[in-house]
Amino acid sequence: MNRGLKNGLIYITYAVFLLLVISNLGYIWGFLDKVISVTMPVIYGFIIAYVVNFPFKFLMAKIMPDFGKEGSRMSKLRMPLSLIFSYLVVGGLIVFLISSLAPQIVDSVNTFINNFQSYVDSLMGWVSDIMIKLKLDPITQDEVTEKVQEFFQKFSTEDIANLVSKISPHIVGITKSIGGQIYNWVLGIFVSVYFIISKEELIRHLKKIIDAVFSSKNAYRLKKVGTITNTIFGKYMVGKALDSIIVGILCFLGMKILGMDYYVLIGVIVGVTNFIPFFGPFIGAIPSAFILLMVDPIQAIWFVVFIFILQQMDANILQPLILGDSMGVSGFWVVVSCIVGGGMFGIVGMIVSLPIFAIIYLLTGRVVNRQLESKGLPTDGSNNAKPIEIEFNHKTKKRNGIIKSAFGKFKLMGKSIHKKLKK
Repeated sequence: MNRGLKNGLIYITYAVFLLLVISNLGYIWGFLDKVISVTMPVIYGFIIAYVVNFPFKFLMAKIMPDFGKEGSRMSKLRMPLSLIFSYLVVGGLIVFLISSLAPQIVDSVNTFINNFQSYVDSLMGWVSDIMIKLKLDPITQDEVTEKVQEFFQKFSTEDIANLVSKISPHIVGITKSIGGQIYNWVLGIFVSVYFIISKEELIRHLKKIIDAVFSSKNAYRLKKVGTITNTIFGKYMVGKALDSIIVGILCFLGMKILGMDYYVLIGVIVGVTNFIPFFGPFIGAIPSAFILLMVDPIQAIWFVVFIFILQQMDANILQPLILGDSMGVSGFWVVVSCIVGGGMFGIVGMIVSLPIFAIIYLLTGRVVNRQLESKGLPTDGSNNAKPIEIEFNHKTKKRNGIIKSAFGKFKLMGKSIHKKLKK
């Protein structure tokens, strides 16, 4: 078959396939959503296994490397014991955090709700004092007071009661959804055990499939991409989790030393939201500052200053120390990746967008550098080649001369007409 005809048929096939995908996008998304919902326990199992694998590898390599003689019964217990201790460590840490923080968070929320009206009255008094000191006219004072009151009326007890009455009919659905999620996570724990036990075999089978399907060169590249992805994701997730815990603890201690209210609740909010790159500090600081604004506006001001200092210390000291240069992505691309990831997949997208983009950025950079090296060009962007100069041939120069001569004649004719009109 003619090569041009063959390429044309390939392009037509791709175009028809693309049109079919676009025209049936709704059905495809629906199908994918169903597939994801069915395989959710497996996805949760993979996530749990990925987290538990870190202490599991540490126990196997550092704590129990020589547990029992080779081939003895004790040596056979090395893997199951490491696995059990890994789940106990992760589960115990989660239970400890929930059991120690949850009661205080609940107490803080209840206290805030019970004292909400008194906080509003106190804030209104503070606003009135400010307006008096600014010597605003009475009409302006009334307008400002009315606007502030309208804003806080949205959070009144009646509105909360109306919200509860609207949610009540959907309680059964919400309960089913929560029950389904608990079922998926419990099933995911069992799946994760099989993931960890069989991970070597699964990886070996995956490598065999890659070697069978792809050429040796592409198979090597694909396995290299897998290694890079695992390394970047592992370093980022562990490092970011440690960084967020430290930031949350520092926020808790700093607020307690400064005598601020709701330091437990706000410390948890700041620590959790710090996991989100770039936007996390703002997402955590805004509701926290609002809570303190209701209690005492002066506290809210000091909190904003404190959070600014804390985030600067985190960005310039903690993150470089913990994460190092594992991402290798500039601030601009961090913002872009968070916006795109958050817009497509919400909070989860914002969290995983940075390591995913870092992987794409790294692989793209390697491909570009390889192409530049093949052309004998520097990979640091320091190519100072001169701009291309356009060389005219004899006919082009002759044609340009005729055009220039014609314009000259028109110019002389115009001057002559102008002189005659003057006379």
